[in-house]
Amino acid sequence: MSQLCVTNVGKKFTFKAANPKGGYLTRSVDASPTIVDESNLIRYMQEVAKFSGRYNTIESQFKLIENFAFTFVAYLSHSQASLPTEVRHWQIFLHEYFRHYLLTSTKKLSTKTHCWNHSISITLEHLQESGLIPLDVQVPKIPSRAEAYKSKNQQLLTKFKPKKAEERVSKLLVNIDYSRTNSDYLDTIYNELLDSTQTVLNAAPTLFLLFKS
Repeated sequence: MSQLCVTNVGKKFTFKAANPKGGYLTRSVDASPTIVDESNLIRYMQEVAKFSGRYNTIESQFKLIENFAFTFVAYLSHSQASLPTEVRHWQIFLHEYFRHYLLTSTKKLSTKTHCWNHSISITLEHLQESGLIPLDVQVPKIPSRAEAYKSKNQQLLTKFKPKKAEERVSKLLVNIDYSRTNSDYLDTIYNELLDSTQTVLNAAPTLFLLFKS
């Protein structure tokens, strides 16, 4: 298995790996439109290249690069944001990146969900472990259908009250959470995530004032 390496000419970063059939395979991402200095960006790209080594095939390694590096640079280019240095700024940055991904990705919603949870978010967590993103920052995730259903219906043990069989059957019949199609469910989750990220972003100025006081 070949380990990806990354080089750059200015803000153009090229990920390269030896092709088992001969020559090299490459993927390039152009960060020229961003305001982040290449000496700063290269540290992130190097860590992502290193992290891609967790996958056994070159195809999977390049898929991680495409999922993370391309969307990360796309957000930096769109927002003209700099990379934060403080925890509170990183939290807002990741929510804005997350929201930008949800709004601009052209993948179908189920693929978008899988891509974020199993590729982008775990790469962000690796960047936390490597020290490039503070550990105190919470990486946004899209809850799976099972997780959302469990969270929504979980009761505190101290408030548990036995129900009659008729009540349990009635509740099961009217609870449509699992009767909805995957598409309907994902649409609901998508809208809830957009609302929640916007709430965080709207609250950011107030949070900054609280931190300063």
